[in-house]
Amino acid sequence: MNGYRTYIIHARIPGKLDVMGPTLGGFPLPLSGFNKTMAWGITFSSTPRVNLMEVKPLANDPTSYLVDGKVRKITSKTIPIKVAGETEPRKIIMQVAEDGPIIFAGRLDPTAAGTGTFIVNDVNLGNTRLVNQWLTVAKAKTVQQVKTALETLKGVPWSYTTAVDVNGDTFFW
Repeated sequence: MNGYRTYIIHARIPGKLDVMGPTLGGFPLPLSGFNKTMAWGITFSSTPRVNLMEVKPLANDPTSYLVDGKVRKITSKTIPIKVAGETEPRKIIMQVAEDGPIIFAGRLDPTAAGTGTFIVNDVNLGNTRLVNQWLTVAKAKTVQQVKTALETLKGVPWSYTTAVDVNGDTFFW
């Protein structure tokens, strides 16, 4: 299944919600859509959502590092990778931490071998507000309510939002 395939859904809870629009497979609400008084759409932003976080492994334990004075562990994880033409998946050992996968500077720049440990950090890794964000937008009756929902929850991780309502008000966030 293609994770980026879109599906049209009509989500209804009588008296509480009646919204229709496209969504990604597995997501329970439209990511853009319309209800009786308002429509909204999204377009992907160019805002970086992944960054490199440099960490310094502890001298007495190279499998640990500090974040805000708290020790975090680096562990190994075996990832099976299917390779065309091979019957068995290759097993790749990857260093990971709770903040994301580890990359060593030597992999980024061979001239920097042995210096620096980086974590590939997804800034939305802990974002649990997405469903509440789109539910609140789907229930909105006006552009002002969409704006308030976006400003309050701040759960949209990767897009700009446009909206229009039956009063002719428009909005871009």
